[in-house]
Amino acid sequence: MPSSIFLTLLSFASLEGWQGPTRLAPGGADKPGGAGGDVQPPYDKHNGNAAQYCVASGSGGGADFSQTSDSRIRMLANNIDNVEIKDNTTLFSGVKIYHDCIIGFENVIHAGSIIGSDGFGFAPNLLGNYKKIQQIGNVVTHDFVEIGANTTIDRATLGSTIIHQGVKLDNQIQVGHNVEIGENTVIAALTAIAGSSKIGNNCMIGGQTAIAGHLKIGNFVKVAGKSGIASNIKDNETIQGSLAFNQKDFLRSYVIFKKLPEIYQAIESIKKEFSK
Repeated sequence: MPSSIFLTLLSFASLEGWQGPTRLAPGGADKPGGAGGDVQPPYDKHNGNAAQYCVASGSGGGADFSQTSDSRIRMLANNIDNVEIKDNTTLFSGVKIYHDCIIGFENVIHAGSIIGSDGFGFAPNLLGNYKKIQQIGNVVTHDFVEIGANTTIDRATLGSTIIHQGVKLDNQIQVGHNVEIGENTVIAALTAIAGSSKIGNNCMIGGQTAIAGHLKIGNFVKVAGKSGIASNIKDNETIQGSLAFNQKDFLRSYVIFKKLPEIYQAIESIKKEFSK
């Protein structure tokens, strides 16, 4: 079987001993699978049993570390398509991490998330067909990042898609290739960020927000839910709207918008008076 389809299958006994999600702990020479130790089934600190199993597929499908435990997963990751996962990271069931990606210290990645899948890159040819642009970068998450369930972070075309320290991503977020999210930024569910946009530090972005590509969003920006961002945003702005702009202006405009039928009737009445 080609290694690009299926690299390795490791199966361990005693499924009953598993006590929760995968947690990556620092290895040690005195611990099975730790630094200086032999390659052994991962150690279960609760009852000494081996962990469940690890299915590690090749670059075609990413690496599935959903049901391994302790430092053993780190050893596997470091030998599967050059994936690096640092200590004290928790991976829940069904997480997939593709080749060459780097996951920082004390990350939490919830069930079903995919890190490092190809970015959406295609170029039309003269016949009108689309040819795939190879995505040869990676994804880097820094320390203390949390990624919600079923969130997807695409690998960069070149370089890295970067999630900086302390970022918190909710469920079902799409992060496009070469995006960079600054420190301590929080983003709510169902947000989509198109490729190559840069989001600053300490931003708060509401759910169902759409961010166009190649934009720069400043530091300490607040974005109301269901907003659409199609232009650069300066530091400390608070914005709202389907084509988002200053929130205070948006709310004032919305009050006028709700009164448009009354305003229209008033204008029609004035026109009739002048036409007499």
